[in-house]
Parts: sequence; structure tokens; C-alpha cells
Amino acid sequence: MKKPRSYKWFLLALLSAVIAAPNSAVLKFTVNSVDPNFFNLTRHFMIFLAVLPFLVKNFKKLNKRGLSLSVAAGFFLATATVTYVDAIRLSEASYVSVVTLLTPVVLIIYSAKLVKEKITKKAMAGIMVSAIGATLIVLLPIALKQQGGFDFYPMATLLSLINVFSFPLAVISMRKANEEGVPIASVVAISSFIVAMVCLALFLVEGMPSSTIDGNFWGAVVFSGLVVGLLARSLNSLAYRFIGVATIGALGYLETFIAILISVFALGETLAVSTVLGGFLILAGVYIIEHHKSNCHKFFCALKHH
Repeated sequence: MKKPRSYKWFLLALLSAVIAAPNSAVLKFTVNSVDPNFFNLTRHFMIFLAVLPFLVKNFKKLNKRGLSLSVAAGFFLATATVTYVDAIRLSEASYVSVVTLLTPVVLIIYSAKLVKEKITKKAMAGIMVSAIGATLIVLLPIALKQQGGFDFYPMATLLSLINVFSFPLAVISMRKANEEGVPIASVVAISSFIVAMVCLALFLVEGMPSSTIDGNFWGAVVFSGLVVGLLARSLNSLAYRFIGVATIGALGYLETFIAILISVFALGETLAVSTVLGGFLILAGVYIIEHHKSNCHKFFCALKHH
């Protein structure tokens, strides 16, 4: 592979990370004034409409097994989406961003159990380092809470952990559906529709009549749905084939730290020392794991968005 071409794809992947980084801050700003279920309904239905032509075009490629996996991916993704946005609403965007760094670790564990992928000693070392970092982030604030040094959000932590365990199931279901012959655009269309319908049901039950629907709302929907959900992740998906999953993984977590910095400087949130140290430990573990270079990791890097 020629260097200039690799460099071009690296820049596109870096652009993807920079574009997607503000998403958690945008969500935090939006869900403060709008029912999160309505927001999720709107942005995922917008994604569905954007990829609907691909679903129609490839409708004959749908099969029973692939369809059932796509629907399952939709329900797992709905769980991840709802818990993610609610966690941000109940805490700080940076807090949720760091906790969800555990997602790749959980994905590797699921891959070993559900896809029968071999976990090497190097991958296990990465899991252990990441687990230590996550423990530092989640448990240390409890120990220091009486001293008033840090903020700990029990419900937000629970929701974030539900997200951590449900999103990889969505990724694996999408992968299996694609392996059954369903084009990934069709999988995205079906799963996004399922998410939209779940959020519609939740909105009808728990809707907030005082929600503010204005230009800021629609801007957030377009950014979070089309710009991040489709554009940034499409660039990421194209780039990983040329520059390797290790580089894509590193850029993906660079995106997370950019998101944390945006939350701190733009939203005035507090960046705790334990969060920084724990985040670096998790990143170190993920860096070790990404050298494992499994196909499931590639799929995760390409589709990571909620």
C-alpha cells in the first residue's frame, strides 16, 4: 500500500474523530430542554429516512435470519441509545464518555463467547488494565465523596453500564446480519427504525409537554443523526480498511478524550484527577487490545455511534 494513500485515509479518519467528538456535549445541551425520547426518536428516524433508499434497493437481499438479527440489533441499539442519553441528562457528558470507554472490553468478551473469537494473552492484559481504570473512575469518587472532592452519579453510572453491555450486542448482531448477506445500509435502516419506534413508545408514555422544539433542537438532530451517525461514521468505516484497526481504535479513543475536553471547556464541567488517570489506564488497555486486530473490532470501529 502506498504511503500517500494511507496518509489520506488517516486524515479522513482523524476528521471523523474530530467531527464526532462534540456529540456528547451536543446531547447534554439538547436533553436539558427536550424530552430525550423525542430527541432519539427524531434523530434515528432521520437516519432511517436517509438510508431507506438503500433498504428498498436491496430489499430482495433480506432473508429471515438476517432480518431477525437486524431487528435484534435494533432493540439492543435502542437500549444503548436510551440509556446513553438519559445518563448524560442525569450527570455530566465527560462522566458518561469515560465510563463508556469500557465498551470495547465488553465487546471482546462477547466476541469470545458469541462469535468464538480467541482472546490472546495480550488482549487479556488489555482487559485487566482497562478494568483497573474503570474501577478507579467509578469507585474512587465513592470513597472520597464525604470529602466533597468528586461527584458520583449512581443512576447515571447504572445507565452507562447498561449502555456498555447492550451496545456491543447491537454491534455483534449487525455483524451477524451482514454475514447473512444483508447489506450494512439495510441493517442500519432496520435497526434505526426499531430504535425510532421504541423511542416513540417511550415518548408517548413519558413525554414532556414542555419540550422546546426550535432551531437548536433541529440543529442537534441533524448533527447527532446525520453528521455523526452517518457522515463521520462512514468516513471511519471507509478509512479503517486502509490504515488498520489499531490506528482507527487509537483515533476513536482520541475522539472520546476530545469529547471530554469539550465538555470541560464548553459546558463548564469538572474534570476529576481520578477521571484523567482512569481514562489513561483504560486507553492503555484498549491500545493493547487493539493490536489483537480482530474482525469484530474492525466492525465496532466502523459502526460505533449512539
